[in-house]
Amino acid sequence: GGTVTQSTALSITFLLTGEDILALKSNPNVATSNSTTYLIMRADAFSDISNLDILLIPDGSALVASTFISDESTPNFINFTLNMNTGILSITYDEPVDLGSVNVSLITVTNTTTSDNTNLTLTGYSTLEFYSSNTVFAITLTSSDLNTIKADQTIGNSQYNTYLHLLPGTVTDVFGNPNSLTSTGIGAFIPDSTGPKLVSFLSINIDVGTIQFEFD
Repeated sequence: GGTVTQSTALSITFLLTGEDILALKSNPNVATSNSTTYLIMRADAFSDISNLDILLIPDGSALVASTFISDESTPNFINFTLNMNTGILSITYDEPVDLGSVNVSLITVTNTTTSDNTNLTLTGYSTLEFYSSNTVFAITLTSSDLNTIKADQTIGNSQYNTYLHLLPGTVTDVFGNPNSLTSTGIGAFIPDSTGPKLVSFLSINIDVGTIQFEFD
């Protein structure tokens, strides 16, 4: 769908819906250059002032775009959520992002809107998944990063001390445009409600009377 924004006797400017733009940007094989932008059209797509249908443009005789203007806008950050039970950090943008462009070393979890105070810059991830036409990417934190946050009571234990700092280049859209610098509060925070699990009975020293345990 869409809306006609300008028309003359021989031309029409048509504004696509956000849903259609999202669909185009989500398809790496369509509308990335002149050579991948063709148009087919049903006869009832338009009619002239005499109410006569236009001539059909069938598949196999598609028209190539005369002019193609690439996307040159940075992807806009929408929000993020952090689940301290699962260790999943989900970040949402307003358009599809490039699956291979995510650089988690440019992501810092902080307790204020700047990264100058208590903070943790991610060292990696366990899994990286994409949802909602690649507008959302979900990072499963490494156990080391997750436990570092949990051990520091000044960060990541409520929505009031959980902020995200994203440097430019954290991610790019499908046209290679990097994100802009972002420092923001959390959209949704799920606190840790899972008890610790004993993973190892490390040692017992009968001589001095000590026992050592390891938890997850």
